[in-house]
Amino acid sequence: MVKDDGSQGESFNFWADASTSWGCAAFLGSRLECFAIKWPHQVAVHVKLTCLAELVPVVYSFFVPLWAGHFYDRKVTVFCDNMATVRILNKMSSRVPAISEWLRPLALRLMHLNVKLRAVYVETKAQLADPLSRGNFNEFFSQVGCPVIQRIPIPSELPTLQSLKK
Repeated sequence: MVKDDGSQGESFNFWADASTSWGCAAFLGSRLECFAIKWPHQVAVHVKLTCLAELVPVVYSFFVPLWAGHFYDRKVTVFCDNMATVRILNKMSSRVPAISEWLRPLALRLMHLNVKLRAVYVETKAQLADPLSRGNFNEFFSQVGCPVIQRIPIPSELPTLQSLKK
């Protein structure tokens, strides 16, 4: 279970964003590391729930092996430009089955890593991951420098991107 006695170590901040047209991305600012996932064509044309699309990079962030090691036993803040996603993450619940399907593995992973997650709303203009989620890599690199871009496999514990079509 996640400790809530203030004994967790250093905190980490990251930015996660999604666009319904291109894909999703996350940026771990203190480490200058990021990832971007382009939606498969058949998914991109069906993404209807923006808050579900915004949830995907947050969930993936805790399954990236290198990032998971940084997050272990920490307080983690994710910055998101979608109020519905912020509420869902802070409550860790949703009545929408497709969203719950993504929250379950996240909740288990947070417990396994002993992470206390907090989501904070930021306006889109302050969202550092926004250019990445739209495939604008040059714009992103000009804003934040030259981060490490990771190739990550899609974790088998997570729902498939096809579930975004629901």
